Amino acid sequence: MDHAKVDAFMESLTTEFPEGEVIEGYRFAGGDLRWCSFRDVTFRNCSFDNAVADGVLFDQCVFDRCSMERFRAADVRLHDCKFNTCSLKNSTLSAAFIEGCEFKHGSAAGSDWSYQTLKNTSFLMFTLSEADSITLMTDSRIVDCGFIRCSLSGLDLDGSQVYTAVIDSSDMAQACLVGATVRGLVLKRSGLDRSRLDNSLFQFCVTTQSDLSSARLHGANFTNCRFVGTDLKSDGAYFAECEIE
Repeated sequence: MDHAKVDAFMESLTTEFPEGEVIEGYRFAGGDLRWCSFRDVTFRNCSFDNAVADGVLFDQCVFDRCSMERFRAADVRLHDCKFNTCSLKNSTLSAAFIEGCEFKHGSAAGSDWSYQTLKNTSFLMFTLSEADSITLMTDSRIVDCGFIRCSLSGLDLDGSQVYTAVIDSSDMAQACLVGATVRGLVLKRSGLDRSRLDNSLFQFCVTTQSDLSSARLHGANFTNCRFVGTDLKSDGAYFAECEIE
C-alpha cells in the first residue's frame, strides 16, 4: 500500500483500515492507533516503536520483521495474528486478549504482559524473557499454548493460571511461578534452574527429562503428576498420587 494512502488514513476519522492490504516500511513509530482496527493486514519491515494502541483490534494480521519496541497496547485484542522475527522488547500488552496467534524468532524481553489472557497461541524460538530483562506475566491466564525452544528465563508468572500448555526444550532459569495454578502442563527437556514454584499447585502434569533439582518448591503441591527422567528435589513440597520414574 502506498505510504501516502496510509498517511491519509492516519489523518482521517476512519476507524477501520482497509482489509487485505500489505504495508511495507511504514513508520507508525510514536503514533496513536487507539481509534483504529485492522483486519487481514500484512505489515512488513514497519516500525511501531513507542506507538500507542490501547484497546485496538488486530484480526488475522501478519507482522513480518517489524520493530515494536516500547509498543504500548494495553487491552489490545490479537486474534489469529502472526509475528515473524519481530522485536517487542519493553512492550506493554497488559490485560491483552491474545488468541490463535503465532510468535516466531523474536523477542519480548523486558515487557509487561501481566493480567492478560493467552489462548491457543504458540511461541517458537522466541525470547519471551531474559534473566537480566524479565517479562511480567503475573496474574495471567494461559490456555492451550506451546513454547518450543524458547527463552523463558526470569519469566514472572506469579499468581497465574496455566492450563494444558506444552513447554519443550526451553530455558526457564529463575522463572517465578509463586502461587500459580498449573493443570495439564507437559514439560519436556527444559531446565528450571533456581526457579521459584513456592506455594503453587500442579495437577495432572507430566515432566520429561527436565531439571527441577535447584528449583524452590516450598509449599508447592503436586497432585496426579508424573515425573519421567526428571531431577527433582522434594524438600518442602507435597506430592499426592504422583509417579516418579
